Amino acid sequence: MDSSFHPDEKVRILKVISTVMKFLALALSSATILLSASMPAEGLPQPSTVQVGSEPTAIQFLPDGVTAVVANRSSNSVALVNYRSFRVATYVRDLESPFAVQTCTCSRNYYVAGSKFLYLISSRSGKILFKSQKLMGVLSMASDPLKRVIYLTTGAFGYATILTALNFDTGHIIRQVDLGNTLTPFGPENLALVDQGKLLVMANSQDGSLDVFSTKSSELVRTIHVGGYPSEVTGIYSSNFVAVDASGVLKEIDTLNGAVVAQLRVSDISPNAITSSKDGTLLALAGQNGVTVVKVNPRSLNVVWHVSSGETFSVSLDPNSRQIIYGIGSKLIRRQFLTKH
Repeated sequence: MDSSFHPDEKVRILKVISTVMKFLALALSSATILLSASMPAEGLPQPSTVQVGSEPTAIQFLPDGVTAVVANRSSNSVALVNYRSFRVATYVRDLESPFAVQTCTCSRNYYVAGSKFLYLISSRSGKILFKSQKLMGVLSMASDPLKRVIYLTTGAFGYATILTALNFDTGHIIRQVDLGNTLTPFGPENLALVDQGKLLVMANSQDGSLDVFSTKSSELVRTIHVGGYPSEVTGIYSSNFVAVDASGVLKEIDTLNGAVVAQLRVSDISPNAITSSKDGTLLALAGQNGVTVVKVNPRSLNVVWHVSSGETFSVSLDPNSRQIIYGIGSKLIRRQFLTKH
């Protein structure tokens, strides 16, 4: 009996094989994407977790690069986390709804903004060195290590009315500027120092603009209209900065001429927090859809890593940008990530 296949039968078999191969390739591709986004890659350590307190809304590192300061808004506390062991070293308690932290490479002390007070706290003793109710209603903060100055906006109901420059070491007011009634979103990432600390950028959601101030005089230098509802800003490499609006669109902006040189949609809504790496080439965003890392290239922004973790309150990159740390629920999560540099 002739065991050879009929030509039509051969075609049918080849089609079946081709279909199966395409399906396997698609399944393998999907699995690879899922693994890279939601699971540690082969050879990378498992994520580390530590309980810190309810609603960790802000994370910043002290100058030693080992201690992370975490504000726990609903627990009325600040946790100091040893980054190497990833354990809580100590707590500072009985603070009024702390939601923002500002550290500075110029000092081992740090500022905490609460619902009623602004605190200056010693990281060595945990003692409150300075406590001001005159500066209640802090909306955002940024520090300049060269000038040893901390800038903050204060107001009520989301409207920033005063821009204040303080001596970082003592908390004494250097100068204040009346902002009128500027609608700035509630959160610590609404101020950013750019151009080697010469300029201070503030998000203004009222008219879709960014206000640029001179740090020398605190006077308004220019207003950059970018549209949408800018909610967070952060400095990146060179003198540019990135703003993100309420619709989840990142915009890289040239500080000198105010031009939008690149933009990227990273989510459907505004993130809860944004931060940049020490060299300004990576951005990390935390929001309702998890955590996203974006690579900043000349005139382009590209997503290089994402993990779906539910709503995330805060995010920070370690000083070497090899790991990411973020707050969710009542815990911090630390994990290593891979990017295509």
